Amino acid sequence: MKKSMLLVNDMPGVGKVALAAMVPVLNYLGMKTYSLPTALISNTFNYGNFEILNTTKYMKHTLEVYEALGFTYDCICTGYMFSKEQMDLIYDLCREKQQKGTFIMVDPIMADGGKLYNGISKEYVEQMKKLCTIADLLVPNVTEASFLTDLYLGNQELTNDQVKELMMKLYEMSSSSVVITSVCTEGETAVWGYDKHHKEFFTVPYTLIHGRFPGTGDLFSSILIGRLLTGCSLKESVKNAVTRVEILINRYQNSMNEYNGIPIEQCLDILDDIPS
Repeated sequence: MKKSMLLVNDMPGVGKVALAAMVPVLNYLGMKTYSLPTALISNTFNYGNFEILNTTKYMKHTLEVYEALGFTYDCICTGYMFSKEQMDLIYDLCREKQQKGTFIMVDPIMADGGKLYNGISKEYVEQMKKLCTIADLLVPNVTEASFLTDLYLGNQELTNDQVKELMMKLYEMSSSSVVITSVCTEGETAVWGYDKHHKEFFTVPYTLIHGRFPGTGDLFSSILIGRLLTGCSLKESVKNAVTRVEILINRYQNSMNEYNGIPIEQCLDILDDIPS
């Protein structure tokens, strides 16, 4: 049977990011997806001008409808949250569903490049820490990992031991497996992982391609969780996701709209079984 997933993230009107990037990938991988948009956004923030609609009321009523209809989820994936109220709502939902066997993946979308995104407050960070405590898998970038742990804030390059310290602090926070993206250590860029089931660290190096590629983090997370739920190990899933995102960037880096992201529906063939 298909695995069912509730995706909690924003939905853009223009641009292949967040739900617009995740849904095509996960559907192609054979998942049954339910979308719960945390905000409707006219277009990606890269344009500099946008309209945003808070959907908290809609989220509450939608979850009530889903509950009445008997919808169930093998996995809940959380991304961008609009407010503390939304994070409280999703925290309670995840805690309830986790007790019934639902797998929780948290992508704490709030920072990059050594700083918080515009509009993200210290209160938001503290609330995100609370949400992370119930994750089965945490997938922050290195900046978000620093804000969640209060370690090495602003550092863009870390030692291997410092990354391991970050990962163990996150593990202690949540007892979850951890994947940290965009890590630069001693001249190497890589995705780092800690598999709680095997009690082991691992790295998946990649070649840094300079440029603006909106939505690639969402594509990475989607491929990762899609592979994980179909039986791949965490390390295999990360390697698979890294390989395919690299293929996508190399394919489209000279032709894609840097504001809109990768036209994922046109290249879902990269998800087929090619060597990792």
